[in-house]
Amino acid sequence: MMQSGSRTQTIASRIATTGAVAATALLCLAAPAAAQSNSAAPDASASVIASGTMRNTGDLDFGKVAPGDTGGTIVVAPDNSATVTGTVLSVSTPSAASFIIERRTGLDFPAYVSPTTADSITLIHATDTSETMQLTNFTNDFNRTRTIFFGLFTVPAWFGQTSYDFRVGGTLNVAGNQMPGVYTGEFVVRVDFE
Repeated sequence: MMQSGSRTQTIASRIATTGAVAATALLCLAAPAAAQSNSAAPDASASVIASGTMRNTGDLDFGKVAPGDTGGTIVVAPDNSATVTGTVLSVSTPSAASFIIERRTGLDFPAYVSPTTADSITLIHATDTSETMQLTNFTNDFNRTRTIFFGLFTVPAWFGQTSYDFRVGGTLNVAGNQMPGVYTGEFVVRVDFE
């Protein structure tokens, strides 16, 4: 019986040992390893670039004008030259309105919209608002061109430029014996960026 008892003890001991090993293995599987966490905080940024802009750098100035008995016109061209008709005399140096556009090369394509030769505005006397003169036949040099690649191609003068200047002139209609004084008016120059 000894043998059988000892055998029973050995089997029981083996079962206990095997059970302990199995329980330990199960505990190892059931308990997860300590997790490690890493993080980083990158920056986010964006640069927004402005679309094309235009600003006025000089007003359309017809200067001092002597109307004469029958009147006439004074025409200021975009190149600042002036011509007169009728009995009108220009007695100072006039100048065309001047503008600068700033644009993103390859993104903003400027197109002159107005004023045109069909537009007109009224200039009003500073103290007697019943006295007026008409400004008509607007002209501009916006669409001038230049050549590139040794004269092989003609392109708009603004092509490839981030800054571009242009001028606007017009015709002032002066009545005979127009009342002396300062006359002012306002017109809007519109350039679209496509």
